[in-house]
Amino acid sequence: MFQNLLSAVICAIFTVGVSVSGSPLEARADIPDFFLVVSSNDPATNLKPVRYAANGYSTTLGGTGLPIKFNFAGGDLQTSETVIHRGYISFPTGPTCVTYGPLDLVVGSSSNKCANHIGFGLSSFQYNSQLGAELVYRYTGGFYACGSDQQIYYKTSPSNGQPGLSCSLVHLYTVPVIA
Repeated sequence: MFQNLLSAVICAIFTVGVSVSGSPLEARADIPDFFLVVSSNDPATNLKPVRYAANGYSTTLGGTGLPIKFNFAGGDLQTSETVIHRGYISFPTGPTCVTYGPLDLVVGSSSNKCANHIGFGLSSFQYNSQLGAELVYRYTGGFYACGSDQQIYYKTSPSNGQPGLSCSLVHLYTVPVIA
């Protein structure tokens, strides 16, 4: 685990910490920006940064979209862009809300009655907190890379999820944005 995390930090600093949208990155001391990079046992997902999916609001490890620059402000996970997108778990609706859903980004709020912006947090690695913190949601469940595009999903249990959708457990760690 430690080696995967250290490798993810080093890799991310040299591959995604250089520029976003062609301009130098600006770190703000009052609200530190970070990328989310995966640590996993699956070589298909390990060390990949979280990116925008082609639809412009979902998060994925696949594709060619830019790595997303995040921060926490006012207790919300959000993007660090001109137009701020808030992170939320888009729990599918039905007769009741289910216990899994994609990690999506929205401007303002969602009309999905089951979607939830509240509950994101960062958990420091207990043996060495300098290596980055893990993104958590309500300190339960976990994040998964699902489908051929490796879209990021949250599940309260590994057995939850859409039937037929192949998913692998991933850990999302922060990597600081370097100016």
